[in-house]
Amino acid sequence: MELTGKIIQLLEKKSGVSKSGNPWESQEFILEVAGERFNRKVCFRLFGSEKIANANLESLYNNGKIVVVSFDVESREYNGKWYNDINAWRVLEQDYYSSMNEELQNTQQSSQTSNTQQQDISQPQQQTQTEDDLPF
Repeated sequence: MELTGKIIQLLEKKSGVSKSGNPWESQEFILEVAGERFNRKVCFRLFGSEKIANANLESLYNNGKIVVVSFDVESREYNGKWYNDINAWRVLEQDYYSSMNEELQNTQQSSQTSNTQQQDISQPQQQTQTEDDLPF
């Protein structure tokens, strides 16, 4: 899933060590999404130092850039109550995201065109026989 909006707040980074001794890091941020009547605010979590570094959230936040957030929604039960997590796995500046999508679409279109041309070449032309083509 994806949402487009503006990062309006960066929450404090959290880090720790898992039971197995591996270090972990997470960063939450608030995205404001324009709605028909009211703007919505959504809290996302990025988990993992590599994802946090790739997202470059501070720069996007400080420059007021519009971003596209790719995310998954996950629910879990604890003591009879259900909790939702909205886990971002990619945050891209909208301009970069748009150019990336255009490039992908162009690649797919050229691939489809070449596949169609190959099918046309590989299929032999069928000759239709008429009554006049009989040898007797």
